[in-house]
Amino acid sequence: MKNEFIDLSVKLQKVLGKEGLFVIPFEEPGLPFFSSLTSEQKDVILEQMQTLLEIAQDLQAHNLKVTEPANLIRTFFRKFNLNAPSRVVDSITRHDIVDVWNLDSRLIIASFNFFDICTYSLEELFCRPWAELFSRDNDIHIQIYQLCRSLLNGEITQPVDTTYIPQHKVRETYAPEKHYAVLQPRIFSPVYAGDKLFGFMSVNRIIKLEPEKVLRLLDE
Repeated sequence: MKNEFIDLSVKLQKVLGKEGLFVIPFEEPGLPFFSSLTSEQKDVILEQMQTLLEIAQDLQAHNLKVTEPANLIRTFFRKFNLNAPSRVVDSITRHDIVDVWNLDSRLIIASFNFFDICTYSLEELFCRPWAELFSRDNDIHIQIYQLCRSLLNGEITQPVDTTYIPQHKVRETYAPEKHYAVLQPRIFSPVYAGDKLFGFMSVNRIIKLEPEKVLRLLDE
């Protein structure tokens, strides 16, 4: 399984590198974080990486940018027969980070421009809990957590305008540098598989990045 992870992570690095995204596959060849997982967890991660790679290759084969979040989400939804209100997907811009979560609160996919705001390796992002990797102010965390629970419980059935949640810093907990992004939550929406609730998606606007090494997308 280690060799399969190494192969997929290097392929993802090359695909994303074609569009100017610098991604580190892993820090240590022994893959300490991947190795610590159960066989079932490893299978899930390898399947997730394979899906991302196939989607990225498919987009590039059709001359579409993988760094455009709307392209990725539309292709992902089409591949797995998922849907969200079209007005939500149509509102996504290149300055937005989009992620999709299932009913088990597991991250299923995140737009590739996420790599603009973090310095973690693919191994860390796929194999470590995101709650450990990133931090935000507790008040903001509580607001977002409560909203996510309401979406996953089916209490909220329509997209929510989340611009009432203030802009805030999201920091890398374990990053050696003082690296953070300022995000503005925009829309949280249920995602459906047919008429059944699959999970939810969130759309967050990138307002600022520090250090300012990846502002190329914001300046275009």
